[in-house]
Amino acid sequence: NDEIEEWLKTHPVVDKDFTPANHKSKSGSISSRQNLSTKRGEQRLLVDLHGLRYEEAERVIKSTMSRAERSGCIAVIFVHGKGYHSSSEDGPVLKSLVRGLLENELALHVKDFYDAPPDMGGSGATIAWLK
Repeated sequence: NDEIEEWLKTHPVVDKDFTPANHKSKSGSISSRQNLSTKRGEQRLLVDLHGLRYEEAERVIKSTMSRAERSGCIAVIFVHGKGYHSSSEDGPVLKSLVRGLLENELALHVKDFYDAPPDMGGSGATIAWLK
């Protein structure tokens, strides 16, 4: 928890388009910073995908989810950026990759996922809760 917050303090990402109406999880519930609080001893992983190519990012996402599951983590935060440097026809490549893997190939391992709260990266980061 402290490690994640420290990283976010030095690597701030602010979602200027955030509104509670468009900040819903796949189950439809609005996420908040409070949802991220954990009991003592529970672990979360933070993975920064900035600068990785598609194939590299895919490998990192899969291996991180595997490692998180083996180590008993309850959540993984993928920092993928908002796609401002992606070509306009492709859209946000890394975000689409993260979401696609979580919805399909990794779906059996994921309870829920959604954009991080604004103070943790907003639409530039995805929080995945593991089953």
